[in-house]
Amino acid sequence: MERPLLFIQFAGVAFICGLMCVVMLQYHYVINKDPGYNPERVVIGINNAPDAEARLAARHFYESLPYVEALTSATSYPSNGYSGQMIPDEKGTSLFSSRYDFTQENYVAFMGMTIQQGRVPRESGEVAVNEEFVRRMHWGKDVLGRSIGTEEGRVKIVGVIKDFNIDGFYSEMKPFVLHHHPKDLASLVYLRLKEPFGENLQKLNRDAAEAFPNQTVGFESLQQKMADSYNSVRVFRNATLLAAIAILFITLMGLIGYINDELQRRSKEIAIRKVNGAEASSILEMLVQDVLWISFPAVVAGTLGAWYVGGLWMEQFAVTVGSLVPYYICVAIVVLILIVGCVISRTWRIANENPVKSIKSE
Repeated sequence: MERPLLFIQFAGVAFICGLMCVVMLQYHYVINKDPGYNPERVVIGINNAPDAEARLAARHFYESLPYVEALTSATSYPSNGYSGQMIPDEKGTSLFSSRYDFTQENYVAFMGMTIQQGRVPRESGEVAVNEEFVRRMHWGKDVLGRSIGTEEGRVKIVGVIKDFNIDGFYSEMKPFVLHHHPKDLASLVYLRLKEPFGENLQKLNRDAAEAFPNQTVGFESLQQKMADSYNSVRVFRNATLLAAIAILFITLMGLIGYINDELQRRSKEIAIRKVNGAEASSILEMLVQDVLWISFPAVVAGTLGAWYVGGLWMEQFAVTVGSLVPYYICVAIVVLILIVGCVISRTWRIANENPVKSIKSE
């Protein structure tokens, strides 16, 4: 009965360790992958100013703060996914849904986005689109000067923005239209703070609350908002890590118990082999091979299970870390090495012990 249980435990360790490795790699990949813009030290707050005069006063206030490096404004932010609108052809037939935002003229430069062609919109009726929008329209390089229908009416394309990530790496690249915002501040205020970032963010929220006591003002880190979109992945990563530690501990305890039983059962056999000239290394090899007959197929089965389940889990992402086969193989090898190491550590003393002691104890 011990061997089937040991097989299940070995397979379980390989499975959960393989899955844990995949989850950790993918989480690290999406958290650190370049989104196509620079969120470093950027904070976003809601603009509740009731009129143009109040918006102008708010702008002057934020720009006057010594720890504010730059300011811009928009109606949404990339990791939030934006709102959508249907893009029609010249006959009015809907072609596809596009994301859109209304931003100030310096928004593209503030966010570290790249203009591939033309320039940013500078007045109402001008827009810039991303590369994916151009691909969907099948325009090739003949883009600037074209007009498209939007909810704002016909608008002229004056620039093409290099693709950037929208709505996290769960989604495929989406078409995007960037409109010019004619007002001083849109519904969201973007600030890039100086270092130390955390300390300055606290100062900003404190100073803004004092300056606008009748408004709900609260700035949040854009990087934190991006990280929060992967909370479910982070929670699953932590769960697999804890599960891997728990099952590894249980398996090692089971393996140690199995080895102790085997040593007790075969102590006379081991002693006789040594009396007949067997070296300690050959005794260790015999015991390791005995465990490998169980562990090797179990680890292979567990690794294949991790590969299958990991593949299903990875389907939620539009971009992935790449080929995971080498990592699965490495995890399987590490698990086998750990098992062999445990066997050797527990049998080393017996393998090198004077055989007369074992024979006398029988």
